[in-house]
Order: sequence, then structure tokens, then C-alpha cells
Amino acid sequence: MTQQVAVRLKPAEIDTLDALVAEGAAPNRSAALRLGVAYLARRRRYDAEQEVLARHAAEGAELYPELAGLDQFGAGQA
Repeated sequence: MTQQVAVRLKPAEIDTLDALVAEGAAPNRSAALRLGVAYLARRRRYDAEQEVLARHAAEGAELYPELAGLDQFGAGQA
């Protein structure tokens, strides 16, 4: 189910939105805006993960223990 939301955009933003649709980045304005929201949500998750990784690294924690030794496997030494 979708819900209609009214937004106000500057003329240059509408031009960019229409150009993205014309270039095939999305089939219509609504889809392009949904893609933008999805991008921002992914970026938020990425930034949160980066903060966690930086904190763990500062504490000296092994960041991905399940990947320990993988470098040896890739070199054919496992």
C-alpha cells in the first residue's frame, strides 16, 4: 500500500528529477523519489555500521573474526 505525500521542490530540483526519469534512472517521478529515499536509508545504515566498526577498531576488537584466515585461503595456503 502506498500513501500520497505532497512535497515542494525548487524548479532546479524538478528539472533534475525529470532528467533522471528521461535518462531511465526511474520510470516516473514517484519511483525516482522512492529510489532517493531508499538511497538515504541505505546511507544511514552504512554510516551507523561505520561508526560501530570505528569504535570496535579503536577498542582493538577483531572486526570480522569469521573471516580470519581468509587471506591465506585466497593465496592457496589454507
